[in-house]
Amino acid sequence: MVTLERSGLISELNLSVGKAVEMRDNALMFNVGLTGFIAIADRKGMLLSAQVTGDGLSDMNVPLAFAKLRIVIAARRSSRLQIEKMTKAGINLANYADLGGGVAIFADKDRREFVGAVAFSGGSEEQDEQICVNAIETSGLFTDIPPKTEEASS
Repeated sequence: MVTLERSGLISELNLSVGKAVEMRDNALMFNVGLTGFIAIADRKGMLLSAQVTGDGLSDMNVPLAFAKLRIVIAARRSSRLQIEKMTKAGINLANYADLGGGVAIFADKDRREFVGAVAFSGGSEEQDEQICVNAIETSGLFTDIPPKTEEASS
C-alpha cells in the first residue's frame, strides 16, 4: 500500500515521513557500498529524511545532494532529464553542474501527480540515479526515468 497524505486545504498528494523513511531504507539496501548522502523531500521541498552512508563522506556530497533536490523540486522532473531538456533548448549550462542523481517521485504511473524528490550523492551520476530509482520503485511509487532496455545495457 502506498502511504501518501492529502494536505488539509489543498487537495494534493504529498509524501509522508513514513514513506520517505521507507525509501531511504530501500536506497540503503540498494547502495553498492558507496559512501554518500541521501536526501528525500516532499513536493514543496521540505526535507523528510536524510542519511549519510558509509565512512569517509566528502565535503561535497551533502551540498550536491541538496542541489539535485532543488533542481527536481523546481522542475518537477529528474535532474538528468532537466539538464538534457535545457541542453536541447540551447540554454547555456555554464552555471550548472551536471547533476544527475536527483529523481522525481510520482504517485501515479502516468507521472501527473508529482509528490517529491530523492537525491543521492556519492557515486557516479548513473549510480546515484539508479539508487534513487530503485528506492522509489520498490516503495510502490513511480519515476520519470525511462526503464533501461536490454539494448542499452549491452
